Amino acid sequence: MGLFDFFKQKGADSSTASIEYFKKGVAYATGTGVQQNYGEALKWYKKAAELGHMDAQTNLGVMFANGQGVEQDYTEAAKWYLKAAGLGEATARYNLGLFYAEGLGVRKDYAQAAKWSQMAADQGNSGAMNNLAKFYFYGLGVGQDTKHGLQLLQMSANAGFITAQYSLGCLYRDGDIVPKNATLAAKWIRMAAEQGFAQAECDMGILYEVGFGVQEDFAKAFQWHSKAAEQGNLDGMCSLSECYKSGKGVDVNLVEAYRWLKTAMNSAEMFYLESQLKDLAGKLTREQLSKAERLAANFVPKRKIIL
Repeated sequence: MGLFDFFKQKGADSSTASIEYFKKGVAYATGTGVQQNYGEALKWYKKAAELGHMDAQTNLGVMFANGQGVEQDYTEAAKWYLKAAGLGEATARYNLGLFYAEGLGVRKDYAQAAKWSQMAADQGNSGAMNNLAKFYFYGLGVGQDTKHGLQLLQMSANAGFITAQYSLGCLYRDGDIVPKNATLAAKWIRMAAEQGFAQAECDMGILYEVGFGVQEDFAKAFQWHSKAAEQGNLDGMCSLSECYKSGKGVDVNLVEAYRWLKTAMNSAEMFYLESQLKDLAGKLTREQLSKAERLAANFVPKRKIIL
């Protein structure tokens, strides 16, 4: 799940008016039966929220946090999350924990972040379990307890939280906190990759390149690097460029090698790639270089929405 991209659609018990207002807000926010209109959604959520509807309060916080139908305002978002969290709404508690951890709309306070994350985790919120695990790993707002942190991370991963699955895989890959285990590393990283988590896709490519937890397979490595690169992942772009340059898992194609390296450089200030780009450019004809430059300039990442 992203930071603040969750809309509650069920609605809790509340007054008849607030429930109707909430339903209208959901309809406009999601484009269900009406044309999607965040401004109208905001209006109806606010009416319901002011009557004490906790799901409407949560959704109102989401809209202020994301700047949907209104200018982005973390302080206002935090205000509505706090109201909903006080009424027991789990997603609001999860988001409020994030706000305190990052200092968004409130003063950064890891103790408060841990408090609200714990409440949400106790209600089964897998994202909160993931965040709370990190607090215990590093002793942020709570006493450091790596064993308990690992238990929380495992619970979050088992519940399907993609970031937790990837993090757990990395722990087993690197031998941090837990003994290194190639099979478990590949298992958890693959789970995240198969759900479109770009960095996990790139890492699966690396696992196939070196044969860690999986049988060495350069063709599959190329496929995973391609998936990551298409989403705009910088590591994936660089790895894909190397695949095309070396001919591992795919035919050598210096135009594509240059294209992906240039795209990575266009996406971030990766000046250390300049020497590699110059080397590749020297091996291309003027037409090939022009084509590669055009492909890089026109690249639009196909990012997947991770909930």
